[in-house]
Amino acid sequence: VEQRSAHALLGVDSAAKLTLKSVQKLAITGQETVAVDATAKLAMSGAQAELEGKTTLALRSNGTAELTGMTVALEGKTQLSAEAPITSVGKNMTSVKGQIVEVSGAMVKLG
Repeated sequence: VEQRSAHALLGVDSAAKLTLKSVQKLAITGQETVAVDATAKLAMSGAQAELEGKTTLALRSNGTAELTGMTVALEGKTQLSAEAPITSVGKNMTSVKGQIVEVSGAMVKLG
């Protein structure tokens, strides 16, 4: 492992495996942008995991994006939209409820 420092720059380079480990809290902070980039696979895990965007949170995939869990809850404080050329909702039992429920389309099939 090589460490370089020149005034406000510190770099750590490794030609082999590099492991950072802490028995207590480990924090990574940056006053500006913090970037994590993996050429092959990025894996993060924890007993409890949280990802927060203070103003915006954007999750993107050029392939398939999946959100799975035993129970999944989506909540919009003002609005929640799901949009795609083909949209499927439900499997064995699906409930739609609200004070006003609108179903519209060029062709609507119920039942």
